[in-house]
Amino acid sequence: MHLLCLVNIWILLHNVIATDHTKLTYAEWYEKVWQKWKKNGYVTKKNFECQTKHSFGKKGIIETPNFPQHYPNNADCTWVIETPKEFTEIRVRFVQFNVENVRWSKLCIKDSLEVFQYHGLDKEKKGRYCGKQNDKEVTIYGNKAEFRFQSNGYRARRGFRIEWEAVKGCGGVIEHETNGKIVLPKYSKTEKLVHCTWEIHAPKNHNKFELDVSKLHLPHKGYGGCSKTSVEVMDANDQVLSKFCHSLNTHKTITIHGKMFRVRVKINRKTKRTVFRASWTTSSRKLPKPYTGQCGRPYMEVVPESILRDIVNNEQRHRRARRLVGGTPVSRGEWPWIVQIQTTLLTKHFSTRTVTCGGVIVSPTHILTAAHCIKRKDEEVIQHDLIFGSSFEGNTDQKTLHVDPRQITVHPKFTIDPKSGKPQNDIAIIQLKDQLKFGYDLQPVCLPSIKDKEDENCHFAGWGKTSENSLQSKTVNSIQARLWGHCDRSPSVICATYDGEKAGACKGDSGSPLVCTRKNGSKYLVGILSYGGRTCPSLVDGHMDVRYYMDWIVNVMQNKSINS
Repeated sequence: MHLLCLVNIWILLHNVIATDHTKLTYAEWYEKVWQKWKKNGYVTKKNFECQTKHSFGKKGIIETPNFPQHYPNNADCTWVIETPKEFTEIRVRFVQFNVENVRWSKLCIKDSLEVFQYHGLDKEKKGRYCGKQNDKEVTIYGNKAEFRFQSNGYRARRGFRIEWEAVKGCGGVIEHETNGKIVLPKYSKTEKLVHCTWEIHAPKNHNKFELDVSKLHLPHKGYGGCSKTSVEVMDANDQVLSKFCHSLNTHKTITIHGKMFRVRVKINRKTKRTVFRASWTTSSRKLPKPYTGQCGRPYMEVVPESILRDIVNNEQRHRRARRLVGGTPVSRGEWPWIVQIQTTLLTKHFSTRTVTCGGVIVSPTHILTAAHCIKRKDEEVIQHDLIFGSSFEGNTDQKTLHVDPRQITVHPKFTIDPKSGKPQNDIAIIQLKDQLKFGYDLQPVCLPSIKDKEDENCHFAGWGKTSENSLQSKTVNSIQARLWGHCDRSPSVICATYDGEKAGACKGDSGSPLVCTRKNGSKYLVGILSYGGRTCPSLVDGHMDVRYYMDWIVNVMQNKSINS
């Protein structure tokens, strides 16, 4: 009988090898054997369904049905366990384990227990177990695990009794600390694959981290590369900010904006010892102080009512002006912080053309806009003209300033993504030589503070076209905007849509401001329009998140000077 079984197995393996002359990995070969075995009837259809059991706690026990008696044939049972967030490992011990298997094989082709560990939403197989494995210990990294037991229609065994316990191993959750250290502990060589995740939360009023990687020793890429051993630094949106697959010879400092970040270390224990040491600190973003006067309030809110009444009556005739798609023309003094930027370009055919963008006043000497309005790749910039007080048609008090290139600071990491064509870090600051004199048509908008939160009372305004084929609008049009979080999983870009069926930004709106209103009525800057969809109007627009760039903005406003 045993000889007949061996002959059948030899024929099965021969068929697998004979039908595929390519070089198979162990996992691929195992899967082919498993599929052939099921096809030939060694694994039958499951008809004993166990209800999936969920457990939450610090310790527990898992047993096969009928334990310590023989488990049923054709069983398919699943256990899911989850531990509190502060625990980072689950230690599993096979107190008793006796599951049917071919004597000489370790493939667990007959009955088996599969163990999975979770990393966020990703599920990874830890191992497949069968035979007799009493007192075996397995470490699961993370606070969630899944066990799946399957039996065929042949012989059954006593099954297993498994004890599990949550422990605070490597990684963990750290909250309300202003500084700390991350050190990867030593692991025994019996651990083949180790996963450690640290989750750091900032204290109240802190939303910036500095992570200093002081020592990092990783094996060469020949030992599996990033798929086996790596260190990842991610923000709260799980966007990878830095990923290391090799050793570092010097310190590496990473700046993270937000209330939380993660460090994930993955180690293949078949390689040499991995060393990782880092320290982190938190801080609150400094509020800008170049301008200490009033901001974010249209001048109409502070002028006498008698004067305001005459102005409003005088403005009614301008309501028929051309509009941003779906927008409404603004009244005089309603958007006094918006600036029109006209850039004259020399094309590669030596002809000139003018591009219109928007900008926003944030102090008597500083204006924010989109970097792609200022810096062009294939065209030479001849001059930039800033036009103030042109937010409504018919204003005779417009003022035009010519801008020297030395007055412009483009974000050092500004680039255009070659695949999507979308700008990255699309923000620039223009510094004026002389201070603006604020009045009815000129006022600065407030920069955001750490206390500001986006609400439903947000608006966007610009000089964009009213349709794909129309001319540039002669007046600023505003429209109510709805914020939808970050675009493309990027913490630096805010998604916005607009009220109305066919409403949104169009050509000429780039660099224009997205503004929200505080409870006290003042307006604060949330975003700078960077890109939209392929059609006009675009359904969803991407705005550079001003909060994300506050450190850079404050540094430029406080430190940069212009030599006349």
